[in-house]
Amino acid sequence: MKFNQAEMTLPPGQKGNETISLTSLNGFAGNLSLSARVPVFYNPNSGIYNPNTVTATMVPTSVFLRSGGTVTATVIVGIGPDEVSCAVQCWYAQDTDIEVSTSSPSSTSSVSGSFKVLVNESLTMTSFGFPSDSIANLTLRNTGPSTVTLFNYNVTDQAGDQYTCALCNIELLGSGIGIGSTMTVNVSIGTSCGYCTLKGTAFTFVAGARYVFSIESSRWNLFSFAIVK
Repeated sequence: MKFNQAEMTLPPGQKGNETISLTSLNGFAGNLSLSARVPVFYNPNSGIYNPNTVTATMVPTSVFLRSGGTVTATVIVGIGPDEVSCAVQCWYAQDTDIEVSTSSPSSTSSVSGSFKVLVNESLTMTSFGFPSDSIANLTLRNTGPSTVTLFNYNVTDQAGDQYTCALCNIELLGSGIGIGSTMTVNVSIGTSCGYCTLKGTAFTFVAGARYVFSIESSRWNLFSFAIVK
């Protein structure tokens, strides 16, 4: 089983095609049943496993493979639209692997594989500020085609020390940054961050020092911004 592309990137509300090729080995010939599946995913906004809003449709669902021959089929991938408004439990389409499998009534063996689907996200930083030595405000603009919900972050200093805040979507005003919208993200460290864990030596924000802010979305895309106070 071969895939035309190892991964595809699509915006919400759009569809794309993945072509798979199946080649006969060791003289095999016969009918093949084809299927495509999207696994359920862990939704960090709700804390439970939900059906993904990504869909996969196999066309056709059965083919005949001749001895020594090759056949192709298409997986039609659809990305669900982002919700216009929602609370912190938004069910946005998530990056996922599409699982493809084949089986034959005349054989006990089967073949399977997968390709990755990524949902477009893009953020740029328009400004920043430091209201205290343990809080940074980053103003982020959504320049992509999909809503971005922020989820985790870490802050690393020049020495490699790092504060990490997991499951911090509430602290990050978590219902999402709409397309074309901006949001000021409050990133806290040290005594100002009750959820943070520390790797290395404790630090604060000091003038002239450089820090890297890495913020993860609920689709597990990572956005990094280097800032000098």
